[in-house]
Amino acid sequence: MNPYSLTRSKRKTIAIYIRGGKVEVRAPLRTPLREIEAFVLSKQKWINTHLSESKTQSQRKDSFALNYGDTVLYCGRQYRIAPSMSEIKDA
Repeated sequence: MNPYSLTRSKRKTIAIYIRGGKVEVRAPLRTPLREIEAFVLSKQKWINTHLSESKTQSQRKDSFALNYGDTVLYCGRQYRIAPSMSEIKDA
């Protein structure tokens, strides 16, 4: 089972969130820990899938870069990245 942080609050259901590559579980105040752990264990496949998607997305985000002269596709048209006049005046 993956490590997770547990937050108890005035809620009616148990929920699992994947944020920043970490698992967060929220549960009602009086839910027994063994019931929470059973729920997390039953959702292990879902958790692993979303953790790997989160890791992939994070890696893509880290490797993304735009430089002057590059082109980007926007609304079906190619646009070249160029400095604006306001950037030149501020420099």
